[in-house]
Amino acid sequence: MRRDNKRQAAGFKLQDLFQILELAACSLRLVACSAQLAACRRALLFAVCGLALLSTGCLRRSLTIRTDPPGALVYVNDQIKGTSPVTYDFLWYGWHRVTIRKEGFVRVEDRTELRAPPHLWIPFDLVVELLPWTVRDDREWSYTLEPLQTLPTPIPPSLDSARDDPERAERVEGPKPFRSSPQE
Repeated sequence: MRRDNKRQAAGFKLQDLFQILELAACSLRLVACSAQLAACRRALLFAVCGLALLSTGCLRRSLTIRTDPPGALVYVNDQIKGTSPVTYDFLWYGWHRVTIRKEGFVRVEDRTELRAPPHLWIPFDLVVELLPWTVRDDREWSYTLEPLQTLPTPIPPSLDSARDDPERAERVEGPKPFRSSPQE
């Protein structure tokens, strides 16, 4: 009888072992399914993030500089931007040095601040950058050029008028040399 008990005990052990192996195989299938599910979730998350990045708009900043009269050379921060009226995309807000040159007119040198609008202040700028449309910030500066005043050409003094006026003669001819001994 003891031998039958041992066989029954061994039989139960083998049966338990088979159940354990079956449960392990089932759990491995579940793990594989959950890994596939996690991979699907990751792929979906990457797809949504990629779509969000592709669908976001952008921020366009442009500055137009006009002069009266047009056709002047425009420099911003020592870089030539073109002849006025000129429009270009700028990258940053803050102080900018503007130089405008045109022949026959007084050169204009200006230091002007481009201030960011409130919707582009931190942290609002992140929200604006992620909007699905393009946000534009168009600025315009205007300058009026003044004509260059022509100076009259100087007329040199004549030597005849210098002889009549002794002070002027000294300035034109120079000082007389100093003589130590009187001449006889």
